[in-house]
Amino acid sequence: MARRRRGRSWWDVDARPPEPSPSRASLRDRLGRDPSPVRGEGRSIAQTFWGKAWCRNLERYGDYSNRLPRGRTYVRSGAVRDVAIERGVVRALVMGSSLYEVRVEIGAVKKQTWSRLVKRCAGQLASMVELLEGRLSAEIMTAVTQAGDGLFPEPKEIRFQCSCPDWASMCKHVAAVLYGVGVRFDERPELLFELRAADPAKLVGSAATLPGDFGSERVLTGSLGEIFGVTIDDEAAARPRSSERRKRTAKPSPSKATTRRSSGARGRKARRSEATTVSRGELLACGVPASTIGGWLRRGVLLSTDTAGRYRLTRDARDRLRAYGA
Repeated sequence: MARRRRGRSWWDVDARPPEPSPSRASLRDRLGRDPSPVRGEGRSIAQTFWGKAWCRNLERYGDYSNRLPRGRTYVRSGAVRDVAIERGVVRALVMGSSLYEVRVEIGAVKKQTWSRLVKRCAGQLASMVELLEGRLSAEIMTAVTQAGDGLFPEPKEIRFQCSCPDWASMCKHVAAVLYGVGVRFDERPELLFELRAADPAKLVGSAATLPGDFGSERVLTGSLGEIFGVTIDDEAAARPRSSERRKRTAKPSPSKATTRRSSGARGRKARRSEATTVSRGELLACGVPASTIGGWLRRGVLLSTDTAGRYRLTRDARDRLRAYGA
């Protein structure tokens, strides 16, 4: 029997029998791409600085406090079958009694707020890697998470809708998606800036910008050895430039010392190739676009590990990283 629209509470359970959960293939046909599900783990659901900060921001709103708990259950159970984040909007599919479509619209960060954040962060962030991995000073951390004056939206800046029959302004499917956004920020923190239409390069300085979506030229700070924690052959820096080499009239025959140096360089290169894992921030710092990282994960070029945002390298991944100079 159909439920009456008038007088129902937001937590009412749909009386219809549940439909079978759609397969990954059927979701791919519906979306025109591979689905991107999220699943929260642990008490806090999100695991990294940006994901946790997003969830804490939601939970501090009194309007949401009695509506979010059901969303936690849904996102932990794997009911959020797809989350796609773009500038100003989140689109998602959530499995309940049926597969429901959720849309969350979030306004861009206010210009005055963004200008204040840029000024407060000036000269205090050394690289994009620091920013995306949440390695921030207490002052910067306070600035970006400050209620009403940071990066995270206020309730009046958030609008949402769901295709489920529940009349409540925030149903459990919407709540699950809001938590799912925090889990997605664990994997791709740069999406927070895209969602709020803000360029993170301005927080770091003109020397670094986000590769991929923001379309600016990226300049790395620091060496690849520091980024990857491996030994990089630094003899290249000591070698003369090509114009100087051309000035030489004769090329000396290789000596034993030269042979030993070459062997040492090969050994260092071999040790570098033995690195088994890499973080998302390290890949971004080397110029690998976020969309490419996602494609590598889907095709098995990179393999997931137990640590969020850290991946196991395959031989194929090492070969592809060489093209980025890593």
